[in-house]
Amino acid sequence: MRDKLIVELRDIKKEVSLLRTDINKIRDSKESHYKDKIGYSKKAASCVVEIKGLRIKRDELTKSVKGSKKKRDELNNKIKKLNEEINKLKKEKQDISAKHGITTFDSELNKGIKDIESQIETEVISFAKEQQLMKKLNQLRNEKKKLAVFGEVSKNLKKAYGGLKKLRKEANEAHSQTKKNAEESQKLHTKILEISKGIEGFDKKKLDYIKHYDTEKKKLKELSINFKKKKERMDFIVKELDKIKQEATEKKEKETQKILSKKEDETHDKIKRGEKLTNADLLVFQKFN
Repeated sequence: MRDKLIVELRDIKKEVSLLRTDINKIRDSKESHYKDKIGYSKKAASCVVEIKGLRIKRDELTKSVKGSKKKRDELNNKIKKLNEEINKLKKEKQDISAKHGITTFDSELNKGIKDIESQIETEVISFAKEQQLMKKLNQLRNEKKKLAVFGEVSKNLKKAYGGLKKLRKEANEAHSQTKKNAEESQKLHTKILEISKGIEGFDKKKLDYIKHYDTEKKKLKELSINFKKKKERMDFIVKELDKIKQEATEKKEKETQKILSKKEDETHDKIKRGEKLTNADLLVFQKFN
């Protein structure tokens, strides 16, 4: 019985040692996978925060693009209307010029009028000559009135061209700003998609680690149950062997006590008979007295 238990104990100790090694390995691997899962979760969470910030910037740019487009369209409409107005003024100017045959400039008319007025006022001329000069003066004055209308149209046309130049500049600036913001918004959108794809990768890896973690957790539980059973059996065998050893020790002590008691009786008999005691007899006698 004892020998059988000793053999069994030796085998169980080996099994327990191997189980303990396997449990430690799986526990370390399980904890490593758990840490990796937590690490990828943190990375994914950090990416989500980054995406949130990028979306805010992208939406602000998108809003700005809409505003710039609206402003650009409004300016283009103004440019269109102003071009229509310029074409009307150009036609009006051409019509006035063609109708009245305007070929002289305002400065030339003023000089001609002054020269005639001076001649009439300072020179001694005949009545017929004066009538001719007055007719010429009236013609020049009428020409000046016509030229004033022509000049007003020219002035308005010049003003319209100036306004057109300004509007085109503003429209170009609005277009450039729209293009710039749209490109920046697209870059942010592309970056968001890239980060989102990265998050999908993190989630996949996280799920893989969770799968490994759960598998190892299940295996660790099975090993722990087996380890516990083997440990309980080992502890039981150790107790049984201790019990057997204790019983053997007690049996041996009883047998020794029995022998010593017998020796004691023999020693007392020798003393009664007056026989010589041996060293062994003396030792027995000393032990009990």
